[in-house]
Amino acid sequence: MKKLLIFGFLLTFLMTAFTVDADAQYSRKRKKKKKKTEKNSEYFDESGAAITDRLWYGADATINFGSVFGQSNFVWGLSPMVGYKFSENFSAGPRLSLLNVISKTSDPLTGADLSANLLDIGGGIWTRHKILQTYFIHAEFELLSEQFVSGLSGNEFIKDREVAPHYYLGGGYGAGNGTLGFSAYILWDFSEDFTAENIPIVTRFGITYLF
Repeated sequence: MKKLLIFGFLLTFLMTAFTVDADAQYSRKRKKKKKKTEKNSEYFDESGAAITDRLWYGADATINFGSVFGQSNFVWGLSPMVGYKFSENFSAGPRLSLLNVISKTSDPLTGADLSANLLDIGGGIWTRHKILQTYFIHAEFELLSEQFVSGLSGNEFIKDREVAPHYYLGGGYGAGNGTLGFSAYILWDFSEDFTAENIPIVTRFGITYLF
């Protein structure tokens, strides 16, 4: 509960501080675009065009690893996302996750190496704010259906699944030419315990379009 309250406070601060971000620059750009598209107004709905103009798209590659109770996990995955620009610098939207977890441990009786291939599927919502057009702060809530090892049967892992919430907060770097770009960011997972064997840091690399 303490971790959730800390995350909630930080997220509330982020939302309050940056949703007030003036939309003047974005409005000026919209006015310029409107002049160019007036001739096509009979073919496009104005409200629909405004929403489309504020959307951007991305896809992340996630890399993470850790070790708990003698069991090491390597996580990698792909995650598409869509963002809506509430202002020039502040955006939010949905994100889907597909993660492959390679879990390894040793048989306590024979010492033989054992491994399992697990699949996590999830989705969530996020907010992001640009700083100096190059750096950004990222906050996210995700529900993840996690497959995990619950025991051993001979030389085979027994697999089970449960849904768990995750709360992320961090920052990163993004660059591009205004159309295509890339991003790299690091998040702290407030739902995970920080121990000597498990550091709850998630590293992501991605590409963006119109961000």
